[in-house]
Amino acid sequence: MLKEGDEKAFSQLYDQFYSPMFCFAKKYLHDEDMVRDVLQDVFIKIWQKRETLDPDLSFQNFLFTLLKNQLLNTIRKRDREILRLAKAFENSGELINFTDFYYRKNHFLEVFEKGINEMPEKKKLIFKMHNIQGFSSQEIAGSLGLSVNTVKSQITKANIFLKDYIKKFL
Repeated sequence: MLKEGDEKAFSQLYDQFYSPMFCFAKKYLHDEDMVRDVLQDVFIKIWQKRETLDPDLSFQNFLFTLLKNQLLNTIRKRDREILRLAKAFENSGELINFTDFYYRKNHFLEVFEKGINEMPEKKKLIFKMHNIQGFSSQEIAGSLGLSVNTVKSQITKANIFLKDYIKKFL
């Protein structure tokens, strides 16, 4: 039924698997907001790939494979960001105090997240699709039924808003 686009079947799968997936993912990320984002991405991918699902294969195995891959991508992305910040400190000639470093990084990420959450819903959605999920302006425009110029304008406005928001708190 999911294969045919049955939203009720999708909702039942979501209800059945969300909690076990959440518990599994939290063991690796330790951040509930990041876990929710990962699960959202997984369920979006399931919906997008619903037509290609093979009913003869285990849906649970497919689901946890998607989750595992999304977790690995998220962890890699987080680790790259930590390394990038560490190199920036290293290149500045300052000694790294890792406790201070992690505090500042976490503070920045909190302010960053709060700034994103302060955006109007449509702008927030476009910003996340572009900057976090990696969709192009054309892909976003197509999926939301907007013009490419509108999407580009919203991305620019969101970036300016976020930059100004962060400046107030750092």
